[in-house]
Amino acid sequence: MNDLVVSSRQKHNGMSWSKKGSLGLATITAIKRNKENDKWFETKSLDFKLVA
Repeated sequence: MNDLVVSSRQKHNGMSWSKKGSLGLATITAIKRNKENDKWFETKSLDFKLVA
C-alpha cells in the first residue's frame, strides 16, 4: 500500500524524507483516500472495517 500511497511522491520529486515525515504523509494520504478526513479532523477517531 505504501507504493500506492506515497512512494512515487517521495522518490520522483528528489526530496529527502525523515521517517516521521514519511509516516505522516502516509497517514494523511490514507485517511484522505479512505474518505475519513472529516471524521478524523472532527473527532480524532477512525472507523476500522475489513473489506472482502
